[in-house]
Amino acid sequence: MSVSQAQLDRAIAQARVRESHGYFDRVRAGDQRAASLFVRLVAHDLNPHGFTSEYGWLSKTPGETNVDGYAEDAICGNADSTDWANVVDLVNGAGASGASIGGSVKQRRFENRWVTPQPLSDADLAYLLEGSHPVPQPPQYPSYEELGGDEGGKKITRVLEHDYRWAMRPGLDGECGAWMRRTDYDFLAGLVKPVEASIVKHRDEWLYELGLIRVEHGMMANGYICKICGASVGVEKGKPIPLIPHAGDCMTKPITA
Repeated sequence: MSVSQAQLDRAIAQARVRESHGYFDRVRAGDQRAASLFVRLVAHDLNPHGFTSEYGWLSKTPGETNVDGYAEDAICGNADSTDWANVVDLVNGAGASGASIGGSVKQRRFENRWVTPQPLSDADLAYLLEGSHPVPQPPQYPSYEELGGDEGGKKITRVLEHDYRWAMRPGLDGECGAWMRRTDYDFLAGLVKPVEASIVKHRDEWLYELGLIRVEHGMMANGYICKICGASVGVEKGKPIPLIPHAGDCMTKPITA
């Protein structure tokens, strides 16, 4: 199976991320223990669930250069005992001043094994960061396409337009931007996904404002009924109003139906 270019690139990229956070400073200064802890940290970042088809720690024998029984500069790409070209050397010049992020694939020795990656202890993490100076990183944003692109926004306006027509409004008005913003914010912020779920979360709010939810007041509880599909929900007075379980076609039901 060996290590693919994509898998190698992921390891290098994650090593760069940890480097930018200050975890490589002691490695760069020539600390051998820090080098081994660093590559083990990156391996766990890449494979926190311990999948055997992914990165793990690389064991070393007592007769080899090692730290705690693990490689000082490398990780293992998979647990396949028949795959010999699955070692990734992540540190160039480990144990010497001027060490740098590496990224070359090497042959594994027979006695070396893939080991399930584990989280580093707080003490080990503190050891790596002692005296470090992390470089502030700019926030990373998903691309417009990853956030749904134009179609994501259109899904919201289509439902809004449908409901405004049911309310006999001439068209979308200056108030509808609030509903767009609320719905889009929860989706873009990752609070609710996909965008359809965010629409469901906020739709009752604008249906109520548009007069499309009828309220039937009772002695102990109130009923909230959708005028479009007839779905309803009852709730005790003073309690939060749950979402109305609308019919499946409620967002597309024609007015003539």
